[in-house]
Amino acid sequence: MQPALPAAVNNQWQQLIAHIADSSKAVAAAESGELRAAESYCRLLPININGRSCSGLIDSGNVWRSVISLKFYLSLGLLVRDLRPVGIDEIHTAKEGADLKVMGEPRRTLHLRLQETATRYVFRPVVVKGLSMDVNLSGPWLKANRWDHIYSRDCLRIQGKDVPLRQPGEEVQVVSDLYLRNAVVAKANALTLVDLVAPAIKGGNMPCGDGIIRGSRHFMDKTDLHPGLNAIGTCDHDGNVRAAVLNTLDTDVTIRKGMSYGTFSLTCTPVEWDSAPQRICVMEAGAPAEPPSAGRRKRKQEDGDDDTMPAQPGANKKSTCTTAPPRESRADKKSTYLEKFVRTAREKERRSVENPKVDVTGFNEHQKRQWLQTEFNLKDSPFLRSAPDLAAATDVLLEFWDLFSHDGTFGKTSLIKHRIITPDDALPIKQRYRPINPSLEPDLRKQLDLWLDHGVIEPADSPWSSNLVAAKKKGGAIRWCIGTRTDTSRSP
Repeated sequence: MQPALPAAVNNQWQQLIAHIADSSKAVAAAESGELRAAESYCRLLPININGRSCSGLIDSGNVWRSVISLKFYLSLGLLVRDLRPVGIDEIHTAKEGADLKVMGEPRRTLHLRLQETATRYVFRPVVVKGLSMDVNLSGPWLKANRWDHIYSRDCLRIQGKDVPLRQPGEEVQVVSDLYLRNAVVAKANALTLVDLVAPAIKGGNMPCGDGIIRGSRHFMDKTDLHPGLNAIGTCDHDGNVRAAVLNTLDTDVTIRKGMSYGTFSLTCTPVEWDSAPQRICVMEAGAPAEPPSAGRRKRKQEDGDDDTMPAQPGANKKSTCTTAPPRESRADKKSTYLEKFVRTAREKERRSVENPKVDVTGFNEHQKRQWLQTEFNLKDSPFLRSAPDLAAATDVLLEFWDLFSHDGTFGKTSLIKHRIITPDDALPIKQRYRPINPSLEPDLRKQLDLWLDHGVIEPADSPWSSNLVAAKKKGGAIRWCIGTRTDTSRSP
């Protein structure tokens, strides 16, 4: 029999036991909280590679290269002999004896797409045998394509849009590209049905059924036609589905076979088909709560002559179904654009008259020196280390004072005119408009406003047209140029 402990020692012992128990509970609670946080961490992105839908793991900690599994690589219809070595044979993992074999990289680049954007990204990953996930997107690849990982919102910032990420095990909505099965002639001022094919469903990588057909902006820019933006269609086991295109032009347009139309996405997962039928609801931002024809429908109901569908019990009375009006014709859009262009130029000219810039024509020599040192940041230059150096550099610039633009204008002359001489039988070259990257649009608008302010551009309706080209400077700024190489190639 053990001797009894003194009362004071016994109390201290009980307090120590209680402290240990509380500490164990705190550690267990922290570990369970960390486990729940890890389980709720979103790191998967629905992507499409060469027409095959999958989930890509966003791995910002991977500072090497993006990788894909050998199994997924073979599912794309590619062969092992089409790989080339990358100089590394194995990838070491944290688990001992679980190294992964590097097979190489594809000789031809793959193409990666997202449902939220129409951009096609060049993708050349390393193929790894035994990789647990299909695709692993590395941090350097994300940075090179300007994909910003925002951890606090579980999303990626891509081209100004927040693209949500998903949790492991969460159902991913499968999306397939759509292509024209046959060549079609879209009649002028008419609606034409076209036969499409979904490669993911045809290849068995995606279940068939009802889905949403979304025409792409790329298709509109290439054909000047209007595809369905949120149309409902049923795709069969062979990947066949039909959609419509609207031709608002006065001439027929031929759409070539195999041209990309847009995407086909399932309305719900196969598990939800039986429990949630007819669950589609497409809402457009900025739609009015009551359409303009609501007053006429209300008067019809009062007269007892209403041919509209009766409201369902419990339905939201404010819900409306609207159809988008047809887009303007090319002539109407050009006229509207030119009117807005001229109106904006005149408004800016009026503001410049009301707020004139500083006139430097009356500056004395001291004021001219101060202006040159401020505009050229001479005092901050690391090469001008002394007052004599600063004075000498200012003297050189002051010698050419008349050559500088003091009010920010570009300057223009009528002493000489530039002409591109072409043969008499040369046909005008009107290049098709190329969509601007959304991330460059603010810089382009700023540049156009600057050109308008200085009067170096003006509205024109010429049969000759060349696209703008964005050339990046060394400092990261954008220089906007005009690609006239095609025009000058006609010059003898």
